[in-house]
Amino acid sequence: MTTPVGGRYRLIRELGRGASGTVYLADDVEIERQVALKILHPRARGTGDEARLRAWEEARVSASLRHPGVAAIYDLDEERQLIAMELCLGGSLRDRLIAGPLQPREALSVVAQLTAILAAAHERGVVHGDVKPANLLLRRRLDAGAPPLAEDELVLCDFGIARLSDDNAPAIDQRAVRGTLAYMAPEQRTGQLGPAADLYATGVVALQLLAGTGGAPFHADRAALLRGDVRHDGALPPAVAESLGPAAAGTRALLAALLHHDATSRISALAATRAAAALVERAPDGGTVI
Repeated sequence: MTTPVGGRYRLIRELGRGASGTVYLADDVEIERQVALKILHPRARGTGDEARLRAWEEARVSASLRHPGVAAIYDLDEERQLIAMELCLGGSLRDRLIAGPLQPREALSVVAQLTAILAAAHERGVVHGDVKPANLLLRRRLDAGAPPLAEDELVLCDFGIARLSDDNAPAIDQRAVRGTLAYMAPEQRTGQLGPAADLYATGVVALQLLAGTGGAPFHADRAALLRGDVRHDGALPPAVAESLGPAAAGTRALLAALLHHDATSRISALAATRAAAALVERAPDGGTVI
């Protein structure tokens, strides 16, 4: 049996690693609960190190939101460089997409959950800046005999580049372009990050849910993406159009509202939640016409 880390955490196995640290499945021996424990890399522990500062900022932003759709932070131990977080054993939405596309009703249910989380974050003045399937976890362990995502709760994680939405903030924020290029809104690619960028990313995620592909639905060279030249022209990727069918006017309208090139004309998180929930309510189980 290993010696507890930080006096209370016993490591079980590695779950993954990133720029700032390695995440482990661990037992919290004090309260007998399993957690996801991030231990900062030694190189990220020096005073003023950007990766270390981003790790603490991410944890503090997540903890401040206190929303069921945001991964819970249980413990911040700056002395030992540990962050104890909620463990979501259902995996990520990216993992789920490997199995193929979702039915439109199921995809819209995920969109409704995501936009509700974003609405709460935006109300608190927090912009996530990197919404994508890899950063969307599933709270319940998937049961092989249950319909995919039928009872899972979506959990948004990784607020590493999140920022406060502030009307007095600089128009150009270099932190904005640290997100994932394929999910960036046109304005974010040029350094402008606001709540509307999270909605654009949600639109890209929605297309992936319907297409079931790991790749981005928009294809262009990197330079064009960075210039913000790539825009949604209303045409849906073939796999999405096939999934929806010709009569899914409501879903097509919601996708267009999420993916609008002009940030000021893009739908808000609250309005998107209402629209997606209404479409889910109207849709027959397993139906494709929405």
